[in-house]
Amino acid sequence: MNNIPKSQKAEDSPRSSRLSRQVLRKHLPKIDAMREQRSLTIGSVSQAALDDIFMNCRQLEVLVLCDIIGPVTVYDIRNIGNCKMLKALLLPMEIKNPVAICSLTNLTHLTFQRQDVWPEMDWLSTVKDIVYAKRYDLQAFSFDGSRQVSPVNLHQLQLAKCTALTDLRLTNCKLTDVADPPFPYSCQRICFRQCSMVNLHNLIKNHSLLVKLELLDCQVLSEGPLLAPILNIRRLLPVFSQLFLTFTKSTRLRSECTKWTQNDVKAFSKWLQIQELSPQQAGICKQAPGSVSMKFTRSINYMPNLQLPEESIPSAADIVKDL
Repeated sequence: MNNIPKSQKAEDSPRSSRLSRQVLRKHLPKIDAMREQRSLTIGSVSQAALDDIFMNCRQLEVLVLCDIIGPVTVYDIRNIGNCKMLKALLLPMEIKNPVAICSLTNLTHLTFQRQDVWPEMDWLSTVKDIVYAKRYDLQAFSFDGSRQVSPVNLHQLQLAKCTALTDLRLTNCKLTDVADPPFPYSCQRICFRQCSMVNLHNLIKNHSLLVKLELLDCQVLSEGPLLAPILNIRRLLPVFSQLFLTFTKSTRLRSECTKWTQNDVKAFSKWLQIQELSPQQAGICKQAPGSVSMKFTRSINYMPNLQLPEESIPSAADIVKDL
């Protein structure tokens, strides 16, 4: 996996630098004209050519390094920090030194993509290292498991430590059962599309900030009702807004919804609102097959101050009066 041909390895000698420039001119003959390039899409290149791009194209804001089907070249991106202006980046899943990406302070969008089937969770180390290093900056995370053969254990991603994460989207994933939610309490939107899971309520319990839950053509393997546990969870939480649940292609959810009377719907609406969407309303998935995407924002590395100001705390007399 990590065997790069010797001819592609960069060395720190004058001769190797000349060879590197010659290789770059062979693959990218207009390198001098590319110094001011803001966007660049490239296919298969040598390691030496990639290093020269990092060294010479420092105005880049968008870089797409395509994952070509066939023999895998595992690129070393340790020098990517030279391209400090990068805002959007697409890379193959298999790379060396992925944490070098974290030195890009202007980066807002990052995508890893792989064309081949993943027999195991071999992509995990690359993604997990980035998630941990950017745990205070990661705002949105999406993953398409089309290339994943084995079930996905979301706890291994350590997303629960991401204090800025508000938007999570999973597509074509077979999820392992969990006892505790693998997502942070900051999540406000969670979307499952064409996923299978064992227990739905175990994934979302204790998420009082969650306001939108999407179950689009999903399969829940556990028996028993789906809505009642969610409703009970919301009743017990100090929720700041009702949970808006949308679903498609679920006879179980449709059946449970039809059993609610109009009085039930009205009474439960302060905690839970439900809408069934047609496939056309749900739209199509825009996530590329076999990709992991992340969006970064300003750092949130602190807990919110939930202490009420003294003047807003009710007195004993006010409490008795309200009884």
